[in-house]
Amino acid sequence: MKKKVFGRHFSRSSSSRRGLFRSLVRAVVINGAIKTTPAKAKAVMPFFDKLMTEAKKATVASRRNVLAKLGNDKLITGKIFDLALIFKEQRGGYLKITPLPARVGDNALMMRLELTKKIEPVVVKKPEKKAGNKAAESKAESKKSLGEKVKSVISRRKNN
Repeated sequence: MKKKVFGRHFSRSSSSRRGLFRSLVRAVVINGAIKTTPAKAKAVMPFFDKLMTEAKKATVASRRNVLAKLGNDKLITGKIFDLALIFKEQRGGYLKITPLPARVGDNALMMRLELTKKIEPVVVKKPEKKAGNKAAESKAESKKSLGEKVKSVISRRKNN
């Protein structure tokens, strides 16, 4: 018999639940707002509040703690510390929940989970690949449109 079991479990293992919370926090930080179920929204709010409270300390140790809780995601950790400067005077309640109409597919209740202060969405850029990689160049060439391929073949024939 399980006694004193705290928190919502969502029929998941602890690592899976931790990953769910990390991805929800990541989505909120990147987009400013997400659409999710009420149970997930209510469960992620204390997790986010603890991260923000830790980030407001602005020490190396707090940065490491936040980084560890987010699975070594440096981009999101940096953005959370930027948000901590915005929410510096606020003592909690960094997220708010707004009810939405039920989801069409399964009629599940939906909520909008968003930051209480407006921010600009984060643009996540993929690192560019190194130049000189023949395989990458051939892939890029294969993605060209048919017209571009024909033009490149014609220009090569003219040069030869």
